Amino acid sequence: MHYKIIPTSELKQVVDLRQYCFEPPHANTPEEDMLPWLEKGVIIGGYDGDKLATQLVVFPFVSNVFGVEMKMGGIGWVSTYPEYRTGGHTSQLMRESLVMMRENGQVLSTLAPFSDAFYRKFGWEVYFENTEYRISADELTLQAPEAGEVVRFSYREKDEWFEKMRAFQHQAAKTLNGHVLRDETWWERLESRAPEDHFAASLDAEGKIEGYIRYNIKNEKFTVKDFYTLNYHAEKVLWGYIRSHSSQVDEVVGTAPAKDSFPVLFKEPNIKRKIYFDKMIRIVDVEAFLKQYPFVMLEETLFVKVNDSQAEWNDAFFRIAVDGSVERVLEAPEDKVLRMDIGPFSTLMAGFHGIDWYVRNRTAVVDAAMVPMWRKALPTGFPSMNENF
Repeated sequence: MHYKIIPTSELKQVVDLRQYCFEPPHANTPEEDMLPWLEKGVIIGGYDGDKLATQLVVFPFVSNVFGVEMKMGGIGWVSTYPEYRTGGHTSQLMRESLVMMRENGQVLSTLAPFSDAFYRKFGWEVYFENTEYRISADELTLQAPEAGEVVRFSYREKDEWFEKMRAFQHQAAKTLNGHVLRDETWWERLESRAPEDHFAASLDAEGKIEGYIRYNIKNEKFTVKDFYTLNYHAEKVLWGYIRSHSSQVDEVVGTAPAKDSFPVLFKEPNIKRKIYFDKMIRIVDVEAFLKQYPFVMLEETLFVKVNDSQAEWNDAFFRIAVDGSVERVLEAPEDKVLRMDIGPFSTLMAGFHGIDWYVRNRTAVVDAAMVPMWRKALPTGFPSMNENF
């Protein structure tokens, strides 16, 4: 088996393999959905001679990490023909992706797992608790509705409101830890996958967007795909807008981070919600990541020993000085060093939980005197992920 970046001339093999493993649920054809990423050269394939046997795509994203924009590789379309699934070929493909992402400066990687246990072997770890909610039409009554102006538009119109909405979403994503910053290509992908989607924006007193939703209505179901707001007023106005559809839909469905307690807005807040671990994350290049990381308060030099069996460049000691500079070192004082495997360390740095949680769960080994130092050094704020790939 040999591995390479798949050229556009082999699009048919890519499509055939993906279609064998996944049933595309989107409006556009597999060719339309995949060609832009082939052209960007981010699909890796494993070949048995000339036959494509296994593949994955690395979507080129920029992710917000506590206000810092970092290059992130989003793993998707992990596909392998059944006759090759017991030979370790997918495992090698994952290792190849780490090398490639590091070469491309993608210091982070995220994915939506088919099996948490499988991807944990390669250093990815769960870090985002999502909820899927289902609200029946008669549960949409708010405690105290608020009046406000709403404008509605769609992909077909693409007037000034569409561009204002995109600018608003970009600024909102920059304030949300873990969110991906959408570029032109990604917006085109969202449109090609669901061109029938609608948008509704809440306006403030000056006529500026203070929140919006992206949604569609099918089979008497109102599906929320985006929900971004600046304030409480916009959130209530947009839920009121959704409620205005109660005569034509049976239920409203969507997803929201587990930390978002939005149902308190309703008279009866005990709606149906399923909590689940949605995404996994791993740091691809620890040294490069730490050099970009926005430490809060460094009162003394910190040392961390990262254990990474899949990426030898990360399996090392790192020194974080009081001035924020970072370097790889050969050793560290035993009473000063924090020891963690790459998966838990990645989720710690992403904000999934504070250092105390990892110490309590025995995924971090560190002298008790150093715990307050790490607590002060790391920013806080649960991560969330806004894209599916």
